Amino acid sequence: MKWFRKAAKQGDAPAQFTLGFAYMAGEGVPKDYVQAYMWLKLAVAGGFEKATEICDGLNRLMTPAQISEAQERIAAWRPEPSGEFTPPLWPR
Repeated sequence: MKWFRKAAKQGDAPAQFTLGFAYMAGEGVPKDYVQAYMWLKLAVAGGFEKATEICDGLNRLMTPAQISEAQERIAAWRPEPSGEFTPPLWPR
């Protein structure tokens, strides 16, 4: 889960899907519908359409307060930098 979380925080949609599914099912992490909904919705926004159906099903299990909290987290979310080194472009 460590590597999925790291990739998800950097904006990787498949990792966001995997992390969201894990939170929904409680696999490798505590079951948390708010976290699951947030990661699944971010995956959908990142083009991982497969997450749409699962997110819609999860939506039916959540309270309005949980959905509202997840939407607030989504609105505040920003990807973390990857930390990869990009060499400077030197003038020629």
